[in-house]
Amino acid sequence: REVHDIPAFSYTYKAVYGSTELRLMQTVFVYNDLVYSITYTAHADRFDEHIDDVEQMLDQFRMR
Repeated sequence: REVHDIPAFSYTYKAVYGSTELRLMQTVFVYNDLVYSITYTAHADRFDEHIDDVEQMLDQFRMR
């Protein structure tokens, strides 16, 4: 994947916080020698409800 024409990597994983199961997607890229991370977190059973919106946000993300 790319974020603003910059090569990026997205990782999806699960975490448990108390009795709550979460799902996270972390998108990481390097710009001007700095590492950036954009993270989407949701309850595991609702993660897919907004993943299309998150993908669209990443597609529209711009560095200044």
